[in-house]
Amino acid sequence: MEPSDLYNNYSEINSNIHVFDRNYYEITASEYDEMYSEYMPKNKEAKILDIGCGNGIFLYYLKKYGYVNNMGIDVDKSSVDIVKENVTENVSNTDAFAFLNNFNKEYDMIIMNEVLEHINKEQIIPLIKLIYSSLSKGGIFIAYVPNMENPFTIYTRYNDFTHTIGYTQNSLTMVLKLGGFSDIVVKPTTSKKRTIKKYIKHIIQKLTKQFLVTFFEYPKNGFLNSMRIYSIAKK
Repeated sequence: MEPSDLYNNYSEINSNIHVFDRNYYEITASEYDEMYSEYMPKNKEAKILDIGCGNGIFLYYLKKYGYVNNMGIDVDKSSVDIVKENVTENVSNTDAFAFLNNFNKEYDMIIMNEVLEHINKEQIIPLIKLIYSSLSKGGIFIAYVPNMENPFTIYTRYNDFTHTIGYTQNSLTMVLKLGGFSDIVVKPTTSKKRTIKKYIKHIIQKLTKQFLVTFFEYPKNGFLNSMRIYSIAKK
């Protein structure tokens, strides 16, 4: 996963990237907690690695919730500089392959938030295998990606020029199995908050799903209502 010119100043050229905004970081940290809290290590000194940490929002979440042994890596130096200035010094401008080759069975958790879709296809399985070998026994790997089962996620897939591939729950499970994992769960991103807008959205999504299942052979168990999905794979 060699750095390229695409990532030299990724946080500067991508208008969707949030340079440090505490309110946005707080909101996103709450969303992470809603999704991940039941899978997070109970031990606050657990060793956690954030691959492709970007501007450090997940590292901010870890710090907010009391985790003290965290590390972030990213190939974009401008993002790493933002993290160092605003979130933590525990971040390195490096490539995942180069970094993980120095570790074996050391991490309790490794996470990739909206990163796996950026990896070139021929490098995905080798990277997953390296992540597997870098986890301690019982360690958790979380991958959070756009959900291509949702027909409206096509914008997310192509909005970022550095995206190389899209995932469904089946294809995400496949790459994790090929990487060595067998204990795998894939979940949709859903919010517990209830508003009128979300209720109307839910009704429209439910009708859309029924239409797609009936006329276009979409899977009945598909996560057609979720813009993103995340997998929890345990070693």
